[in-house]
Amino acid sequence: MGLEDYRRTQIQTAPPEKLVLMLYDGALRNVAAADRFLSEGDREGLNRATGKAQDILAELRSSLNYEAGELADRLAALYDFAARRLMEGNIRQDRRALEEARQILRGLRDAWAEMLRS
Repeated sequence: MGLEDYRRTQIQTAPPEKLVLMLYDGALRNVAAADRFLSEGDREGLNRATGKAQDILAELRSSLNYEAGELADRLAALYDFAARRLMEGNIRQDRRALEEARQILRGLRDAWAEMLRS
């Protein structure tokens, strides 16, 4: 079994709560990669990494349960803001915008992980 097979199995067998954590981790990995590509002057890599992080944010947003109330609305607003900052970081090659998106994702990821531990 190769690494890709292992990852696919891990995703297919993970409970929904763990999948959310995995999505946050994936988004954070892509933001880190975007920052690295920005430092290297690799526009294609920057575009690809920010696009993947934005796709993950769109997935997280689409999974929100708006019947749960205000929390879903607040999360949607945070996801939208982070996605905009990623886009700005990509277009303007703005490290500060990428860092703002990273901070939002890190805070949400850490809060989610803490909730899973309780």
